[in-house]
Amino acid sequence: MPTPVLDTVVRRPDLGGAIVEMFEASGSMGYIGTQLLPIQNVNENAGVYPVITKESLMKNVNPARAPKSAYVRTNYDYERGSYMTYEYGVEEVIDDVERSLFDQEAGGMADMLAAKRAANYLMRAQEKRIANLFFSTTAATRFGTTSVTNEWDDYANATPISDIKAQLNNFRLKAGNAPDALVVNWEVYNNLTQCAQIVDQIKYTFGAALDIRNLSAAQVAQALGVPRLIVAGGLEDTAGQGLDSSISDIWSNEYAALVRIGDMTSGGLGRTFSWAPESGSPFVVEQYRENAVRGDVYRVRHYVGETLYASVEADNTTILSDVANDNIILFDNVTT
Repeated sequence: MPTPVLDTVVRRPDLGGAIVEMFEASGSMGYIGTQLLPIQNVNENAGVYPVITKESLMKNVNPARAPKSAYVRTNYDYERGSYMTYEYGVEEVIDDVERSLFDQEAGGMADMLAAKRAANYLMRAQEKRIANLFFSTTAATRFGTTSVTNEWDDYANATPISDIKAQLNNFRLKAGNAPDALVVNWEVYNNLTQCAQIVDQIKYTFGAALDIRNLSAAQVAQALGVPRLIVAGGLEDTAGQGLDSSISDIWSNEYAALVRIGDMTSGGLGRTFSWAPESGSPFVVEQYRENAVRGDVYRVRHYVGETLYASVEADNTTILSDVANDNIILFDNVTT
C-alpha cells in the first residue's frame, strides 16, 4: 500500500481494479442504469455527438445498376446532440485507530472497505439520476404514457400479456425496430410472477417441470413476448443521517417501459458519457493523508453525463429530434 505524505494525493489503481469488479457486478445489487445508458468514453468534458434519426435510416433507394452507370448514392443528413459531463465524488476517512483494529482481523481490509463504500455511494447516486430520466413525472411528460387495463398487482384481473403485446407493433412503427426489453422495478416483477394471465400461460407451456412459485425473469419475458426483462432492484435509505432506516426502491413501482437500447449509429435511448481523462475505468480512486483527523482519506470520483439521445437547435437546449422518445413506450399506473 502506498503511504502518502501530507497533502500528497496518490492514485490507487490496485483499489480501482477492485472497484471495476464491483461495478461489473452491479447487476447483483439491482443497478440497471448503465444497461440502459451504456458508458461511452469521450476525450472532452463537453461536446457534441452525431444523431442519426430514423428518417435517415429507413428510406428506400433503388440499388439497381445498369452497365457503365454510376451506383446510386444515399444522401442523408445527420443532426447533432450535445453532452455535458459533471464531476461526482465521495471521500471516506479511515482513522489510524480504526485501521489498527481492522488490520488485526485482515490486513488491507480498511483500504478496500473505504474505497468500496465510497464507490457504492457514487453508483447509487448515478442509479437515481438515470431512474429519474425514465421513471418519473418528468419522464412521463417527455415521453407520454400508455395506461394498462388493470394494475399489475390485481393478480386475478391484470392482463400484462395483453397490455404489452398491444404495444409491440406500435413500438416497431415508432422506433423502426422491435424493443430490446421491458424495464420494471423489483416489486412490479414480483407482481408479474403472480398475475393469473402469466401463470396460466407458463404452467400450460412448461407443465409439471416448472416451479410456478419462482418464475424467473426470463420466463416472464417469454410469456410477455419480449426479448428480456430488465429488473431494477436497487434500494436506498431515504431517512436522514442518524435516523432509523427507511428502505425503498430507487426505481418507481408506478411505471414500466418497453425500450430499445440501441447505439449511436442506429438510434436508441442514450449513453452515459464519461470524460475518460478524469473518470478512470469507471472510477478514479485516490488516497491522501490528513493529520487533522489522524487518518487517511480515500476519494472515489468520476466525471459523467447521463444523456438521452436527442438533437438540439443551435441554442443547445431546444430539442429538434427526440431519438430517445422514439425508442421507449412508458406505461404508467402499473401498481395500485
